[in-house]
Amino acid sequence: PEAPRKLLLFLQCSPGISTDRKRLVLSIARHAYRDPERIMLISMDDVSRVPKMAQRQALHMMRTATFCPVPAGDLPFTTRYFFALLSGCIPVVILYKGRRGGNWWRFNGPPVEDVHPWSDRYINHRELVVEIPLARIEELVPMLDS
Repeated sequence: PEAPRKLLLFLQCSPGISTDRKRLVLSIARHAYRDPERIMLISMDDVSRVPKMAQRQALHMMRTATFCPVPAGDLPFTTRYFFALLSGCIPVVILYKGRRGGNWWRFNGPPVEDVHPWSDRYINHRELVVEIPLARIEELVPMLDS
C-alpha cells in the first residue's frame, strides 16, 4: 500500500493571468499561511512567470500531494494537468459554465472533451479530476480537506 501523502495540496503558479486565477491563488494562500505543513503554494512573478521551483522539484512536490489545482492558463489545456496525473496527484479544476457540461478554461470555452487528447474513445477526463464550480472557488481548500 502507498504511504499517505504529506501535503493536502500543492500549487506553483503566477496569480495574475485572470481574475479567477487570482481568486484561486489568494484563497489557497490564506489556507497555506495557516497550515504550511499541509498546503504548499509557490507564487510566481506575474511579469516574468519564471518558476521559483525547478520543474524536478515541483514534480516531486506533486508526488507528495493528494490534490494539485490546475488553474486555467493561456490555452484550454495545460501541461500542469498531465504532470499532476503522472505524479499521482488528483487534478483540481475550476468548472466554467458552457456547452456539454462546461469546461476548465473560461466561460463558454470549448468543452473538455474537444481539447484533451483521447477523449473521444479512451479517456473520460472528467472522471480523473475534482471539478470545483467557479462560484465556489473560495471554498476549494475546505472542500478538499473534508
